[in-house]
Amino acid sequence: MASFQKVVRAVEQIAPLRLADCSWDNVGVMVENPKQRNAEKVMLTIDFTKEVLEECVGEGVGVVVAYHPPIFRPMKCLKMSDYKSMLLLESVVSGMSIYSPHSALDSTHGGINDWLCEGLNTTDIVPITPDVEDPAIGVGRTASFPPSTTIADVIQSAKKSLNLENLRVAFAPGTSLTTPATRVAVCAGSGASVVRLAKNVDIYYTGEMSHHEVLAANAAGITCILSEHTLTERGYLEKRFKPALEAILGAEYTVMVSKKDANPINIV
Repeated sequence: MASFQKVVRAVEQIAPLRLADCSWDNVGVMVENPKQRNAEKVMLTIDFTKEVLEECVGEGVGVVVAYHPPIFRPMKCLKMSDYKSMLLLESVVSGMSIYSPHSALDSTHGGINDWLCEGLNTTDIVPITPDVEDPAIGVGRTASFPPSTTIADVIQSAKKSLNLENLRVAFAPGTSLTTPATRVAVCAGSGASVVRLAKNVDIYYTGEMSHHEVLAANAAGITCILSEHTLTERGYLEKRFKPALEAILGAEYTVMVSKKDANPINIV
């Protein structure tokens, strides 16, 4: 019989919660519905927005796996006048439960950061901050490029991997598209606090960095390649996360990727 707990166990098999950085993150069960409906219908999304909620209701979804936790900071009350509260209340009324793996999915083997590295055609992929129990995984990644790789090659690989036409690039002084690239530091989302811990790299690859974080990286001789926050994450859902969950859950469950989940920033 399908159940929310079976979905939870499947997600945690892929991304164990011990890998999450709970010093700042909020992961795991966000909402456990006492009147669960349709647990066999699972929706994957990066952000749990009003549009995604309406999509879930229309599809009869019972379990939402939202990469970004819809409850991030403590909430003192739940009111329909508050956007985040409204989403949670409406999901409960609709019979949904919600789970968030967030940074655990970044750090795990075969997780988002590994996927980003693979999209750059890299080798020697290792964590920036290794896990205590398993040093082969952990926070962030560094990886090496094949000989003769240039910054232009890295940019083209990133565009192809993320299916994007444009990226933001901040070149370190004295570098250009033809400059050789040797090693990269990678972190999904807003990764400046992670990639800056990497040693002996000449490229940072993440979703977003602040103006001053970019200036500091450039001053250290590091070129920054930025795709926008959720665009480092969203493609992983369809290409890796969905098939991995389907393999564990089996034919009893239907796993979908939201069509309404989208990057809020547009380049015009």
